[in-house]
Amino acid sequence: MRKKAVIFLGVLALYLLLAPLCFGATYNLDDFSQEWSWSRLHTDQLQTAIDTCSSNGGGTVVVPSGFWITGTVFFKDNVTLELEKGARIIAAPIPSLFPRIQTRAEAGSNKISNHALLYAEGVKNIAIRGKGTIYNFGLIDPILYERHERPHIIKFVDCTNVEVSGVALEGTANWTQLYLLCDNIRISDITVYAVFGSASDGLDIDSCSNVLVENSTIDSYNDSIAIKSTTSTPSENILVRNCTLRSGKRGIKVGTESIGGFRNIEFRDCIVERGRRTIYNPMPKEMRAGIFMTTVDGGDATGITLDSIQVDGAQTPLFIVASRRLIHVEVGTMKQITLRNLTTTTQAPMPSIIASDPPGKIRELTIDHVFAEQPEHSILFATEETILASQPGKPSYKMFGKTFEPAQLFISGVSESQVSVAP
Repeated sequence: MRKKAVIFLGVLALYLLLAPLCFGATYNLDDFSQEWSWSRLHTDQLQTAIDTCSSNGGGTVVVPSGFWITGTVFFKDNVTLELEKGARIIAAPIPSLFPRIQTRAEAGSNKISNHALLYAEGVKNIAIRGKGTIYNFGLIDPILYERHERPHIIKFVDCTNVEVSGVALEGTANWTQLYLLCDNIRISDITVYAVFGSASDGLDIDSCSNVLVENSTIDSYNDSIAIKSTTSTPSENILVRNCTLRSGKRGIKVGTESIGGFRNIEFRDCIVERGRRTIYNPMPKEMRAGIFMTTVDGGDATGITLDSIQVDGAQTPLFIVASRRLIHVEVGTMKQITLRNLTTTTQAPMPSIIASDPPGKIRELTIDHVFAEQPEHSILFATEETILASQPGKPSYKMFGKTFEPAQLFISGVSESQVSVAP
């Protein structure tokens, strides 16, 4: 089973690598100059260039070096936005330039914000590339603007064949980029700096399929990478590799939103660590969890692999729980979960936790050198009585009513017959 999954992901990566989104002619943004207006800034210029490019069969819109201040820009079919070195697309601090967008998709992610700087829905063959930077410093004040008013930098809904590569994304007090119900996504060699609010996720993938994320650095106040399923469509066939993920809450997150569940997801060769001190983030928070995976909305998780992940600076390095947060929801099943070569160079104050509540919802668990280098490392299998009888809600290590040794891997509600531990 694992061999087939690895082969599939390898073929997927090769396909995405060898299928660049290149179409037709090249259009330079300077050729679409508009009469300057403080109320519109460069919004019309960018939109006209994209519309012209798409209507002529597709191609590349080149954004030259300089400052391009804009409101919401809507992507169209077969358009690549190429940012030259020194190009800066900046979200204008003018709320009226970011209209509320009523998407066709019904999903929990839409409740976060219906505003975006770069937006696409129901389009195909779109890309954002280059060596430039996209900023959203405008509407980030949590006092002046409610969360649902703060735009994402990127929000793509129900799109096919998407690429984001090379660019830097900075600012935002909301999820930096959200991909919802999309298929065939490649994200590579990007940097994300999102430390301006408690909702500042680096990358959110919701109910998407066939996704490759690689060679990127994400520094976020909230979750670095969060894979969700807020619809009945599962998130599946997702590979994240060779990434550095810095976070104030969770570096790798699968869940909490898990209605449609998860299938064939792999994180490999990644570093997960506490955010670094900078002028914008002088006191970075300690991560709550380096790796966090939960199914609490009834969906199942099948075929999840974490391989060669280094976790440093987390309160708990690993937190995996099958539970529920609503009384009427059936608890989903986690199975075929592989944890291999997970390491840390710091001593976390809390143990790693794997728990099923009720018991029996986590099956076919493989543990192969999981934080085994820690002094006094041990794996503790607990009876179901040692787990605090949890009330429905969002899982947290605080739900456990026992004091554990930090170096322990605490497993509760999982039969030892369902766990394979490598020597």
